[in-house]
Amino acid sequence: MQYYILIFSAVILFSLMFPVNKKYSIRFGSSAQASLAFSSVCGVVSTLIALFFALTSEGGLQFTWFSFLIAVLVAVFCCIYTFIGFKMMSLGNMSVYTMFLMLGGMLVPYLFGVFLLDEKISAARIIGVIILAISLIFPVIARKKEGRSSVVFLLFCLAVFILNGAINVATKLHQVNEVYEAVSSTSLTFMSNAINAVTSICSFTVVTLRNRKKQESKDFIKEFTSAKVFVIVLAAAYAVCNVISYILQLLSAVHLDASLMYPILTGGSVVLTALHGFIFFKEKPDKLSFVGLLLAFAATFLFLL
Repeated sequence: MQYYILIFSAVILFSLMFPVNKKYSIRFGSSAQASLAFSSVCGVVSTLIALFFALTSEGGLQFTWFSFLIAVLVAVFCCIYTFIGFKMMSLGNMSVYTMFLMLGGMLVPYLFGVFLLDEKISAARIIGVIILAISLIFPVIARKKEGRSSVVFLLFCLAVFILNGAINVATKLHQVNEVYEAVSSTSLTFMSNAINAVTSICSFTVVTLRNRKKQESKDFIKEFTSAKVFVIVLAAAYAVCNVISYILQLLSAVHLDASLMYPILTGGSVVLTALHGFIFFKEKPDKLSFVGLLLAFAATFLFLL
């Protein structure tokens, strides 16, 4: 029972990260410079929080090259989908971004488990895969009916779908690995966040230097600096939700089947993020997107059978 409490707590914390991202993008925009600046600050704060947990709960950090490689993959993929996420949320509802992100995070590792790890498959889950695939079409159709750019948005959707799926495949391999020595969940969280912070800071520095003569870049730096308290508060909120949720997910993965854990995480996040979008930003999904959300939520339950 305690592990169900852990995963449900992880769902709540994970879903709260998206309103924080949206709040930031409303204030500073969705440019590469803006998203990398936020990712840099969040990465540093997340690293410090993970370090605190490692020192207090485990007495220090652990390191293996296998875990380091997994952390590099997770950090790079996370950095890329965070940047794309800013673009997607500037083009549409937060719930649509979350829908593609979370469904990729569930479906890709599930298919990976079935075809490469010989995990069981059932008729209900086959139907669930089909319904999930159908549900992803509705938001794209909705944008096309509105006359908005569907090609770019579709590419963004596919990108976050695959990237988050790849992250969960990497972490799943880390948790079930029996060949290479692996570190604890807390140490893996520290490494992935530290690498994410370094990657984001380096990328932000390069982008800023390239755009240093542009007025838009100068205006962003001025606004970002003047609102440092606002940024730090958002980054701290994001980091706390990010680190604790990630640790809870890793701990749950040891005791709960992936076929049970990921549907809970996905279905809960899809519903809660849509609710957060309505409460905080008055976002109301159009009819087609709403149908897609309902289908996605319903399909996740088929994976529990």
